Amino acid sequence: MSRVSVYNAAGYILTWGYILGIINSSNKKMKEFHMNSKINGSYEELNYFNAVCCLLVVLIHTLSLGITGLSRSSWQFAAIYFPWNLSAFVVPAFLFNGAVKMALLFKASPSAPYPKYIWRRIKKIYVPYIAWVIVYYIIFIPMGIAQLSVKAFLYYIVSGKLASHFYYIIITMQFYLLMPLWRWVVKHIPWYLAVTVSIFVTILMLKFTSVLQHAGITFNYSDRVFPTYLFFWILGLYVGSNYEAIRNSIVRNKIYVLTSGIMILVYSFISYIQYTRSVYIYDMGYLKIFSDTLWILLLLCLSSLLAGSGLVRLRRVLHWIHGASFQVYLSHVLFITVGTYLLQSHGVTETALLLVLRAILGYGCPFALYFILKKIRLCFKR
Repeated sequence: MSRVSVYNAAGYILTWGYILGIINSSNKKMKEFHMNSKINGSYEELNYFNAVCCLLVVLIHTLSLGITGLSRSSWQFAAIYFPWNLSAFVVPAFLFNGAVKMALLFKASPSAPYPKYIWRRIKKIYVPYIAWVIVYYIIFIPMGIAQLSVKAFLYYIVSGKLASHFYYIIITMQFYLLMPLWRWVVKHIPWYLAVTVSIFVTILMLKFTSVLQHAGITFNYSDRVFPTYLFFWILGLYVGSNYEAIRNSIVRNKIYVLTSGIMILVYSFISYIQYTRSVYIYDMGYLKIFSDTLWILLLLCLSSLLAGSGLVRLRRVLHWIHGASFQVYLSHVLFITVGTYLLQSHGVTETALLLVLRAILGYGCPFALYFILKKIRLCFKR
Protein backbone atom coordinates (compact mmCIF):
# COMPACT_ATOMS: atom_id res chain seq x y z
CA MET A 1 0.00 0.00 0.00
CA SER A 2 1.36 3.43 -0.93
CA ARG A 3 2.13 6.12 1.64
CA VAL A 4 -0.66 8.30 0.21
CA SER A 5 -3.16 5.45 0.62
CA VAL A 6 -2.10 5.00 4.25
CA TYR A 7 -2.56 8.75 4.90
CA ASN A 8 -5.99 8.64 3.22
CA ALA A 9 -7.09 5.66 5.31
CA ALA A 10 -5.86 7.26 8.55
CA GLY A 11 -7.56 10.52 7.63
CA TYR A 12 -10.89 8.79 7.03
CA ILE A 13 -10.78 6.91 10.33
CA LEU A 14 -10.06 10.08 12.34
CA THR A 15 -12.36 12.46 10.54
CA TRP A 16 -15.41 10.23 10.24
CA GLY A 17 -14.94 9.11 13.82
CA TYR A 18 -15.15 12.78 14.83
CA ILE A 19 -18.31 13.45 12.81
CA LEU A 20 -20.16 10.27 13.73
CA GLY A 21 -19.15 10.74 17.37
CA ILE A 22 -21.00 14.05 17.49
CA ILE A 23 -24.10 12.61 15.82
CA ASN A 24 -24.12 9.38 17.80
CA SER A 25 -23.97 11.27 21.09
CA SER A 26 -27.63 12.13 20.49
CA ASN A 27 -28.46 8.60 21.65
CA LYS A 28 -27.08 9.31 25.12
CA LYS A 29 -29.07 10.86 27.95
CA MET A 30 -28.90 14.62 28.02
CA LYS A 31 -30.79 17.65 29.22
CA GLU A 32 -33.44 18.89 26.86
CA PHE A 33 -32.42 21.86 24.73
CA HIS A 34 -35.23 24.34 25.32
CA MET A 35 -36.36 26.16 22.23
CA ASN A 36 -39.50 26.35 20.21
CA SER A 37 -38.31 26.19 16.63
CA LYS A 38 -41.31 24.53 15.01
CA ILE A 39 -43.43 27.06 13.15
CA ASN A 40 -46.34 26.22 10.85
CA GLY A 41 -45.40 22.55 10.90
CA SER A 42 -41.77 23.11 9.85
CA TYR A 43 -38.57 23.62 11.78
CA GLU A 44 -37.49 27.24 11.75
CA GLU A 45 -33.75 26.51 11.73
CA LEU A 46 -34.02 24.45 8.54
CA ASN A 47 -35.43 27.54 6.82
CA TYR A 48 -32.50 29.64 8.05
CA PHE A 49 -30.14 26.89 6.90
CA ASN A 50 -31.69 27.07 3.43
CA ALA A 51 -31.58 30.87 3.34
CA VAL A 52 -27.85 31.00 4.11
CA CYS A 53 -27.16 28.42 1.41
CA CYS A 54 -29.14 30.54 -1.06
CA LEU A 55 -27.02 33.61 -0.27
CA LEU A 56 -23.80 31.60 -0.60
CA VAL A 57 -24.68 30.07 -3.96
CA VAL A 58 -25.15 33.57 -5.37
CA LEU A 59 -21.76 34.50 -3.89
CA ILE A 60 -20.10 31.55 -5.65
CA HIS A 61 -21.35 32.60 -9.07
CA THR A 62 -20.60 36.26 -8.38
CA LEU A 63 -16.96 35.56 -7.48
CA SER A 64 -16.31 33.01 -10.24
CA LEU A 65 -15.14 35.78 -12.57
CA GLY A 66 -12.30 36.55 -10.17
CA ILE A 67 -11.25 32.91 -10.06
CA THR A 68 -10.84 32.78 -13.84
CA GLY A 69 -9.76 36.38 -14.44
CA LEU A 70 -7.15 37.12 -11.76
CA SER A 71 -3.56 35.98 -11.48
CA ARG A 72 -3.26 33.08 -9.04
CA SER A 73 -0.17 34.67 -7.49
CA SER A 74 -1.94 37.94 -6.59
CA TRP A 75 -3.37 38.87 -3.22
CA GLN A 76 -6.60 39.82 -4.98
CA PHE A 77 -7.00 36.22 -6.12
CA ALA A 78 -6.51 34.99 -2.54
CA ALA A 79 -9.14 37.48 -1.32
CA ILE A 80 -11.60 36.04 -3.85
CA TYR A 81 -10.58 32.40 -3.58
CA PHE A 82 -11.20 31.81 0.12
CA PRO A 83 -14.84 33.00 0.30
CA TRP A 84 -15.50 31.27 -3.04
CA ASN A 85 -13.97 28.00 -1.86
CA LEU A 86 -15.54 28.14 1.61
CA SER A 87 -19.00 28.54 0.03
CA ALA A 88 -18.66 25.47 -2.17
CA PHE A 89 -20.52 23.17 0.24
CA VAL A 90 -23.94 24.54 -0.69
CA VAL A 91 -25.15 21.78 -3.06
CA PRO A 92 -24.41 19.00 -0.53
CA ALA A 93 -26.06 21.23 2.09
CA PHE A 94 -29.19 21.74 -0.05
CA LEU A 95 -29.42 17.97 -0.56
CA PHE A 96 -28.89 17.29 3.15
CA ASN A 97 -31.66 19.74 4.02
CA GLY A 98 -34.01 18.17 1.47
CA ALA A 99 -33.33 14.70 2.88
CA VAL A 100 -33.97 15.88 6.44
CA LYS A 101 -37.36 17.24 5.36
CA MET A 102 -38.18 14.01 3.51
CA ALA A 103 -37.42 11.98 6.65
CA LEU A 104 -39.59 14.33 8.70
CA LEU A 105 -42.37 13.68 6.17
CA PHE A 106 -41.91 9.92 6.68
CA LYS A 107 -42.43 10.43 10.42
CA ALA A 108 -45.45 12.71 9.99
CA SER A 109 -47.07 10.61 7.22
CA PRO A 110 -45.57 7.09 7.20
CA SER A 111 -47.84 6.02 4.34
CA ALA A 112 -47.71 9.24 2.27
CA PRO A 113 -48.82 8.25 -1.26
CA TYR A 114 -45.98 8.36 -3.77
CA PRO A 115 -47.97 9.70 -6.78
CA LYS A 116 -49.26 12.66 -4.80
CA TYR A 117 -45.81 13.36 -3.37
CA ILE A 118 -43.97 13.23 -6.68
CA TRP A 119 -46.61 15.31 -8.46
CA ARG A 120 -46.15 18.04 -5.84
CA ARG A 121 -42.38 17.89 -6.35
CA ILE A 122 -42.79 18.18 -10.12
CA LYS A 123 -45.09 21.19 -9.81
CA LYS A 124 -42.92 22.91 -7.21
CA ILE A 125 -39.47 22.17 -8.66
CA TYR A 126 -39.44 20.78 -12.20
CA VAL A 127 -42.11 22.99 -13.77
CA PRO A 128 -40.41 26.25 -12.58
CA TYR A 129 -37.10 24.78 -13.72
CA ILE A 130 -38.41 24.17 -17.25
CA ALA A 131 -39.94 27.66 -17.31
CA TRP A 132 -36.59 29.21 -16.42
CA VAL A 133 -34.74 27.01 -18.92
CA ILE A 134 -37.00 28.49 -21.61
CA VAL A 135 -36.21 32.03 -20.45
CA TYR A 136 -32.46 31.34 -20.35
CA TYR A 137 -32.63 29.64 -23.75
CA ILE A 138 -34.37 32.56 -25.45
CA ILE A 139 -31.87 35.05 -24.01
CA PHE A 140 -28.75 32.90 -24.47
CA ILE A 141 -29.32 32.21 -28.20
CA PRO A 142 -28.48 35.75 -29.41
CA MET A 143 -25.55 35.81 -26.96
CA GLY A 144 -24.10 32.72 -28.64
CA ILE A 145 -24.27 30.61 -25.48
CA ALA A 146 -27.09 28.28 -26.59
CA GLN A 147 -27.70 26.46 -29.88
CA LEU A 148 -30.96 26.97 -31.74
CA SER A 149 -32.43 23.51 -32.30
CA VAL A 150 -35.07 21.26 -30.76
CA LYS A 151 -32.45 18.62 -30.02
CA ALA A 152 -30.24 21.14 -28.20
CA PHE A 153 -33.19 22.52 -26.22
CA LEU A 154 -34.26 19.05 -25.04
CA TYR A 155 -30.65 18.25 -24.18
CA TYR A 156 -30.42 21.39 -22.04
CA ILE A 157 -33.57 20.40 -20.13
CA VAL A 158 -32.52 16.80 -19.51
CA SER A 159 -28.85 17.48 -18.71
CA GLY A 160 -29.15 20.83 -16.92
CA LYS A 161 -26.14 22.09 -18.89
CA LEU A 162 -27.64 25.33 -20.15
CA ALA A 163 -26.44 27.12 -17.01
CA SER A 164 -23.91 26.03 -14.41
CA HIS A 165 -26.32 25.81 -11.47
CA PHE A 166 -29.11 23.78 -13.11
CA TYR A 167 -27.36 20.48 -12.36
CA TYR A 168 -28.71 20.67 -8.81
CA ILE A 169 -32.28 20.36 -10.12
CA ILE A 170 -31.34 17.26 -12.09
CA ILE A 171 -29.76 15.68 -9.00
CA THR A 172 -32.49 16.54 -6.52
CA MET A 173 -35.26 15.26 -8.80
CA GLN A 174 -33.47 11.89 -8.98
CA PHE A 175 -33.55 11.69 -5.18
CA TYR A 176 -37.23 12.68 -5.08
CA LEU A 177 -38.16 10.10 -7.73
CA LEU A 178 -36.59 7.41 -5.53
CA MET A 179 -38.66 8.39 -2.48
CA PRO A 180 -40.05 4.84 -1.90
CA LEU A 181 -36.49 3.49 -1.80
CA TRP A 182 -35.44 6.02 0.85
CA ARG A 183 -38.51 5.23 2.94
CA TRP A 184 -37.57 1.54 2.85
CA VAL A 185 -33.91 2.27 3.65
CA VAL A 186 -34.72 4.39 6.70
CA LYS A 187 -37.16 1.77 7.96
CA HIS A 188 -35.01 -1.35 7.48
CA ILE A 189 -31.30 -0.38 7.36
CA PRO A 190 -29.37 0.65 10.52
CA TRP A 191 -28.02 4.17 10.27
CA TYR A 192 -24.37 3.18 10.72
CA LEU A 193 -24.55 0.66 7.86
CA ALA A 194 -26.34 3.01 5.49
CA VAL A 195 -23.99 5.93 6.24
CA THR A 196 -20.89 3.73 5.83
CA VAL A 197 -22.05 2.33 2.48
CA SER A 198 -23.01 5.80 1.25
CA ILE A 199 -19.55 7.15 2.14
CA PHE A 200 -17.86 4.48 0.05
CA VAL A 201 -20.27 4.99 -2.86
CA THR A 202 -19.61 8.74 -2.83
CA ILE A 203 -15.85 8.18 -2.67
CA LEU A 204 -15.98 5.68 -5.55
CA MET A 205 -17.96 8.14 -7.66
CA LEU A 206 -15.07 10.62 -7.41
CA LYS A 207 -13.02 8.23 -9.56
CA PHE A 208 -15.88 6.97 -11.71
CA THR A 209 -15.19 9.19 -14.74
CA SER A 210 -11.46 8.50 -14.77
CA VAL A 211 -12.07 4.73 -14.51
CA LEU A 212 -14.40 4.89 -17.50
CA GLN A 213 -11.84 6.94 -19.43
CA HIS A 214 -9.23 4.23 -18.88
CA ALA A 215 -11.74 1.81 -20.41
CA GLY A 216 -12.17 4.11 -23.41
CA ILE A 217 -15.60 5.39 -22.33
CA THR A 218 -16.41 9.10 -22.11
CA PHE A 219 -18.93 10.08 -19.43
CA ASN A 220 -19.23 13.77 -18.57
CA TYR A 221 -22.22 13.56 -16.27
CA SER A 222 -20.87 12.10 -13.02
CA ASP A 223 -21.63 15.42 -11.28
CA ARG A 224 -25.31 15.00 -12.22
CA VAL A 225 -26.08 11.49 -11.01
CA PHE A 226 -27.36 10.90 -7.49
CA PRO A 227 -24.71 8.37 -6.25
CA THR A 228 -22.11 11.17 -6.36
CA TYR A 229 -23.97 12.89 -3.50
CA LEU A 230 -25.42 9.80 -1.83
CA PHE A 231 -23.61 10.31 1.47
CA PHE A 232 -25.12 13.75 2.07
CA TRP A 233 -28.61 12.50 1.25
CA ILE A 234 -28.34 9.42 3.48
CA LEU A 235 -26.88 11.54 6.28
CA GLY A 236 -29.84 13.92 5.97
CA LEU A 237 -32.35 11.06 6.02
CA TYR A 238 -31.01 9.62 9.26
CA VAL A 239 -30.61 13.02 10.89
CA GLY A 240 -34.24 13.74 9.96
CA SER A 241 -35.37 10.36 11.30
CA ASN A 242 -34.18 11.35 14.76
CA TYR A 243 -34.11 15.06 14.13
CA GLU A 244 -34.83 16.71 17.47
CA ALA A 245 -32.44 14.47 19.43
CA ILE A 246 -29.60 14.97 16.92
CA ARG A 247 -30.21 18.72 16.62
CA ASN A 248 -30.17 19.02 20.40
CA SER A 249 -26.97 16.97 20.55
CA ILE A 250 -25.29 19.20 17.98
CA VAL A 251 -26.31 22.31 19.91
CA ARG A 252 -25.13 20.83 23.22
CA ASN A 253 -21.80 19.98 21.58
CA LYS A 254 -21.62 23.42 20.00
CA ILE A 255 -18.09 24.09 21.25
CA TYR A 256 -16.79 21.07 19.33
CA VAL A 257 -18.92 21.87 16.29
CA LEU A 258 -17.88 25.52 16.22
CA THR A 259 -14.20 24.69 16.63
CA SER A 260 -14.52 22.34 13.67
CA GLY A 261 -14.49 25.57 11.67
CA ILE A 262 -10.71 25.45 12.14
CA MET A 263 -10.62 22.20 10.18
CA ILE A 264 -12.70 23.80 7.43
CA LEU A 265 -10.19 26.65 7.22
CA VAL A 266 -7.32 24.16 7.06
CA TYR A 267 -9.06 22.40 4.16
CA SER A 268 -9.50 25.72 2.34
CA PHE A 269 -5.84 26.64 2.90
CA ILE A 270 -4.64 23.27 1.57
CA SER A 271 -6.92 23.68 -1.42
CA TYR A 272 -5.53 27.16 -2.06
CA ILE A 273 -1.92 25.95 -1.91
CA GLN A 274 -2.63 23.11 -4.32
CA TYR A 275 -4.59 25.35 -6.68
CA THR A 276 -2.03 28.15 -6.82
CA ARG A 277 1.28 26.31 -6.37
CA SER A 278 0.52 23.02 -8.14
CA VAL A 279 1.82 21.21 -5.04
CA TYR A 280 0.11 17.93 -4.11
CA ILE A 281 -0.68 17.64 -0.40
CA TYR A 282 -3.88 15.59 -0.27
CA ASP A 283 -6.65 14.44 -2.59
CA MET A 284 -9.00 17.42 -2.32
CA GLY A 285 -12.03 15.53 -3.64
CA TYR A 286 -11.92 13.20 -0.63
CA LEU A 287 -11.10 15.98 1.79
CA LYS A 288 -13.99 18.07 0.46
CA ILE A 289 -16.50 15.41 1.59
CA PHE A 290 -15.20 15.84 5.12
CA SER A 291 -15.13 19.63 4.92
CA ASP A 292 -18.66 19.80 3.48
CA THR A 293 -19.96 17.57 6.28
CA LEU A 294 -18.39 19.77 8.93
CA TRP A 295 -19.87 22.83 7.22
CA ILE A 296 -23.33 21.23 7.28
CA LEU A 297 -23.07 20.44 10.99
CA LEU A 298 -21.73 23.92 11.70
CA LEU A 299 -24.50 25.66 9.75
CA LEU A 300 -27.18 23.49 11.34
CA CYS A 301 -25.76 24.34 14.77
CA LEU A 302 -25.68 28.09 14.05
CA SER A 303 -29.19 28.00 12.55
CA SER A 304 -30.52 26.16 15.61
CA LEU A 305 -28.90 28.65 17.96
CA LEU A 306 -30.42 31.48 15.96
CA ALA A 307 -33.86 29.89 16.16
CA GLY A 308 -33.66 30.01 19.94
CA SER A 309 -32.29 33.56 20.08
CA GLY A 310 -33.79 37.01 20.43
CA LEU A 311 -32.46 38.21 17.04
CA VAL A 312 -35.97 38.69 15.72
CA ARG A 313 -35.12 41.00 12.81
CA LEU A 314 -32.41 38.71 11.47
CA ARG A 315 -34.77 35.74 11.78
CA ARG A 316 -37.46 37.60 9.84
CA VAL A 317 -35.00 38.52 7.08
CA LEU A 318 -33.74 34.95 6.76
CA HIS A 319 -37.30 33.63 6.77
CA TRP A 320 -38.13 35.97 3.87
CA ILE A 321 -34.98 34.92 2.01
CA HIS A 322 -35.99 31.30 2.52
CA GLY A 323 -39.32 32.01 0.85
CA ALA A 324 -37.54 33.58 -2.11
CA SER A 325 -34.69 31.09 -2.25
CA PHE A 326 -35.81 28.74 -5.02
CA GLN A 327 -36.73 31.50 -7.45
CA VAL A 328 -33.49 33.31 -6.60
CA TYR A 329 -31.56 30.11 -7.17
CA LEU A 330 -33.10 29.60 -10.60
CA SER A 331 -32.80 33.21 -11.79
CA HIS A 332 -29.59 34.71 -10.36
CA VAL A 333 -27.18 33.25 -12.93
CA LEU A 334 -29.20 34.82 -15.74
CA PHE A 335 -28.87 38.31 -14.26
CA ILE A 336 -25.15 37.83 -13.55
CA THR A 337 -24.39 36.40 -17.01
CA VAL A 338 -26.39 38.91 -19.04
CA GLY A 339 -25.24 41.83 -16.87
CA THR A 340 -21.57 40.86 -17.23
CA TYR A 341 -22.00 40.42 -21.00
CA LEU A 342 -23.53 43.89 -21.38
CA LEU A 343 -20.98 45.55 -19.09
CA GLN A 344 -18.01 44.01 -20.90
CA SER A 345 -19.47 44.86 -24.31
CA HIS A 346 -19.64 48.51 -23.17
CA GLY A 347 -16.00 48.59 -22.07
CA VAL A 348 -16.27 47.71 -18.38
CA THR A 349 -13.40 45.24 -17.97
CA GLU A 350 -11.85 46.00 -14.58
CA THR A 351 -12.30 42.85 -12.49
CA ALA A 352 -12.92 44.64 -9.18
CA LEU A 353 -15.66 46.83 -10.64
CA LEU A 354 -17.23 43.88 -12.45
CA LEU A 355 -17.33 41.86 -9.24
CA VAL A 356 -19.11 44.67 -7.39
CA LEU A 357 -21.64 45.10 -10.20
CA ARG A 358 -22.13 41.33 -10.47
CA ALA A 359 -22.91 41.24 -6.74
CA ILE A 360 -25.51 43.99 -7.17
CA LEU A 361 -27.05 42.15 -10.11
CA GLY A 362 -26.88 38.71 -8.49
CA TYR A 363 -28.43 39.74 -5.20
CA GLY A 364 -30.54 42.75 -6.17
CA CYS A 365 -32.35 41.67 -9.32
CA PRO A 366 -33.53 38.15 -8.29
CA PHE A 367 -34.87 39.33 -4.93
CA ALA A 368 -36.49 42.37 -6.54
CA LEU A 369 -38.12 40.09 -9.13
CA TYR A 370 -39.40 37.79 -6.37
CA PHE A 371 -40.85 40.76 -4.47
CA ILE A 372 -42.59 42.12 -7.59
CA LEU A 373 -44.03 38.76 -8.65
CA LYS A 374 -45.26 38.11 -5.12
CA LYS A 375 -47.06 41.45 -5.08
CA ILE A 376 -48.62 40.69 -8.46
CA ARG A 377 -49.85 37.29 -7.24
CA LEU A 378 -51.37 38.90 -4.15
CA CYS A 379 -53.19 41.42 -6.33
CA PHE A 380 -54.70 38.66 -8.46
CA LYS A 381 -55.79 36.73 -5.36
CA ARG A 382 -57.75 39.76 -4.20
